[in-house]
Amino acid sequence: MAPAISLKLPDLWTDNVEAWFAQAESQFALRNITVEATKYHYVVAALDASTAKRLNALLIRPLSATPFTDLKDYLYQKFSKTPFERAAEIYKVQSLGDWKPSELMDHLLSLLGDHEPDLMFRYHFFQCLPDYIRTTLAYSETTDPDRLAEEADRIFVAGRPKEASISETSAEAAPSQVDRVATTLAKRQQHRRVGQRAATGGACYYHERFGDNALKCRAPCTWQSASGNAARGPRQ
Repeated sequence: MAPAISLKLPDLWTDNVEAWFAQAESQFALRNITVEATKYHYVVAALDASTAKRLNALLIRPLSATPFTDLKDYLYQKFSKTPFERAAEIYKVQSLGDWKPSELMDHLLSLLGDHEPDLMFRYHFFQCLPDYIRTTLAYSETTDPDRLAEEADRIFVAGRPKEASISETSAEAAPSQVDRVATTLAKRQQHRRVGQRAATGGACYYHERFGDNALKCRAPCTWQSASGNAARGPRQ
């Protein structure tokens, strides 16, 4: 009698039965499991209670000559997404988020299933990318999704130091903004002192308004300049 083969499949992924069966059949291949009935029983053992209940009508039947293939086809029929459902899931993805472009592409391809990535698929991938990647990648003649994602990854990695340098440049420019604010405050204080001196004396219209910068003076005028000099009378 042949020794029992130790194998425990993960619970069925009802949201992605295609990927689950790909993994299961790899496990069967590694252990040289080829008998349909044996593979069938391993899959049944991986069903949770709610899924087994949905498949009850199939599970209580006598085994056919190809029970594993029948069960696989039945699970595909029950849980595989329709093309419209796949399209809806793809278009729900609207940005790169925390992924690298290649990770985004892998996710979109998994949603696409066995359908071929066409022009509209590549266009949607482009629309999910940041502007600096999309602008550069727009000139690429690559149509293969994996190669396109690799190109996007290179631009993504190269673009991050550039973004950091922009932040550093902004930080270095900050002191000049402080200088401008300080200059504005100083001018306001100067005008305030001018107004105070004009209010305490009988300054003429020109000195009251323009202070030491007045080009004219109208007597009588008691204006005292910042240096202490009195107004010298009318100037043309």
